[in-house]
Order: sequence, then C-alpha cells, then structure tokens
Amino acid sequence: MLASSIRRSWLGLAVAALVLAPAAASFAYQYFDAHDLARQLEAKPGTKVKVIDEVTHIYPEESNSFADSVEPHLRFDTYHFRCAIPMSDTEGVALLRELEERRAKNDPTPVLVALYATVTNSELWGPVAGGKDDGVVAEPIVLHVEKVEKPRRRYYLEHPGDDRR
Repeated sequence: MLASSIRRSWLGLAVAALVLAPAAASFAYQYFDAHDLARQLEAKPGTKVKVIDEVTHIYPEESNSFADSVEPHLRFDTYHFRCAIPMSDTEGVALLRELEERRAKNDPTPVLVALYATVTNSELWGPVAGGKDDGVVAEPIVLHVEKVEKPRRRYYLEHPGDDRR
C-alpha cells in the first residue's frame, strides 16, 4: 500500500512537471512595450523579451546568402525592430508568410504579432567589416525570435485603442 501511494505521488509530480514546464518557459521572457524596448535596446543584449509590434517588411529568403555559416533564418522588420526567426520554426514562418500574403493583396489592416525573442548582436544583416579579432561585434542589434504568434485577446482588452489585428 505504501509503495503504490509513493508511485502515485511520483506520477502526480511527473504530470505536474509536464503541465507546468511550458508555462515556466514563458515566464523566462520579460514583457516590454515596443516603444520602451526600442529606446532601451542597446542596453539589453542577452535579455529574453516578449514584445508586441507590427510586421512591416519580410525579406526574401535569397537575401540570406552571406550567412551560410548559420542555420537559415527568415529575416523581417517590425515597426521598431529588426528580427530573424529560424526557418525550422515552421509555425512562426507560416504565420509570417500569411501576413506577407495579406500585404501582397494590399490589405491595409496593420497586423500585430507577439514576439518571444532574445536581444542580440547578429551577423544576419552582414558580417563585421573589420576588427572582429579585437572584440568588435556585429552592429545591428536585433531580436532573435524563438516564437511568433498572434497577440492574445487580453492585449486588445488592455489596449482598447489598438485595433490592429
């Protein structure tokens, strides 16, 4: 009886860990208003952030030709940031492609996305010209996106004047 009780306790802990692990991962990201993060970006390298912003441009895939040494990324700009998402994130890339199709159809509705990302210096916009051996890092500070999704409904409830969907 004691052994089965212990097994049930361990099973309960294992199930709780599986359920809570994704929630704990999302707590690793600090939420920033896009305007505030844009002002503080240079002071935040290495910070995991969640930010909601409007996608303004998606670069063609062939524009990544100089970054052969890294995993292929889809590069895009939001109103405030330069961003890159690994092509292996098929859901995020599909959402961005959907937004790109809406733009191609001249849909005037600006679309917001929630970005879970790390602020970093990146060579995805070109390699450092010189001084790399002396500690010079890539100049563009970008958001290296780990996950992209549509903002939750709560965002629109908390920001009633922001009707961009």
